[in-house]
Amino acid sequence: MTLQSSIPAHLQLRSIKDRIGSEMATHKSRLSSLDGQGGFDNQEGSDPITPGAKTEHRNIYYRLYTEGGPLESYNTIYSNDRFISRISSKSMAPPRTAASLKKYLCKIEGFEVEPGKCNLYLSLGEKTPVADSSRLALRGNSGAGSSEFDPVALIIDVKQKRMTAPGTVDVKKLDQWPEEDARRFVYYRVYDDLGEAPSKSSFDPSEPCLGRIDTLSVPPPHTVASLKRCLNQVEEYTNRELQLFEDDDGETIMGDNDAIAFHTDTYFPGTSEDNPMALVTKVSFPKALKGIRAAAIVTKVPFPKELRVIRAATMGDYDSNWHSTVVGETFRTDGVATTQEYYFNKCKYGAYLVTYHNVALLIHPQNTHAMWP
Repeated sequence: MTLQSSIPAHLQLRSIKDRIGSEMATHKSRLSSLDGQGGFDNQEGSDPITPGAKTEHRNIYYRLYTEGGPLESYNTIYSNDRFISRISSKSMAPPRTAASLKKYLCKIEGFEVEPGKCNLYLSLGEKTPVADSSRLALRGNSGAGSSEFDPVALIIDVKQKRMTAPGTVDVKKLDQWPEEDARRFVYYRVYDDLGEAPSKSSFDPSEPCLGRIDTLSVPPPHTVASLKRCLNQVEEYTNRELQLFEDDDGETIMGDNDAIAFHTDTYFPGTSEDNPMALVTKVSFPKALKGIRAAAIVTKVPFPKELRVIRAATMGDYDSNWHSTVVGETFRTDGVATTQEYYFNKCKYGAYLVTYHNVALLIHPQNTHAMWP
């Protein structure tokens, strides 16, 4: 009698069924990469799931940015942090790729942007954006955006405007960001050519030149160039060149491509207010404004004529050679109307050269009233 024949028939049948079921489950888990449910092949941001297991859909936490800093979410979830939100992975249309996630986030945040014109990072510490065709593992407790402490980041072109208005949210009914006390900051001291200068992000009245920003406000990839763009926006600079030094001793200039590990437990420059980075700025004149006119501004020789703004315009938001005007502002000008190119649309417009905080800028004459004969 063989060993097989000694096993009762009903036990043999159960053993065969168990083996077939196990093989089918393994096969199904290997195919799961084709339906966006997680698995072994081509899945971004997740560990392989156990063969045969089907985990639940989960939340995806995300933050919005432009290249210059954070954007408030239309779907805020915390009263003390308006820049983070979340969605259910079920909300995305299959196939659940990076492009699908981009499309849905743009939809609910009021943007009409093609996936190829915005970048998605699967973690704040990622150095490169994920490819649109990458399949995302969106079930289980791990993976891209599975925690509010390590959300995905969507970077929107600053030129894109929201096409819809935000809904009404009662902030008082929202929970608070759970790790408010654990926030990390980048501390920096501001200088111009002549010495220290006040910072717009100053937090200590006794140290007006010492500023700080939340590391979460710096968009990925976390390089010196990204940090400089963020500081430029925070400090509201126009026509300025920025240099960053690792500390205020000024011994080491940081290169734009240098990486900064904000979201690790390791040290990064500016970690402590006792050892801040140094931000040094100087006026940068556009090529069209150099020569006699620029020299007049540098030597603080006032332009002889005055004009008043009668129409608001946002041209300076998209081209730093121009000034975004506010009704009622007055400026000194040489009164010479020229024609200058506008970077945003490459068209040429009439322009007056004016001085603004000792910097040369352009203003469209149609937005002004000349206060001279």
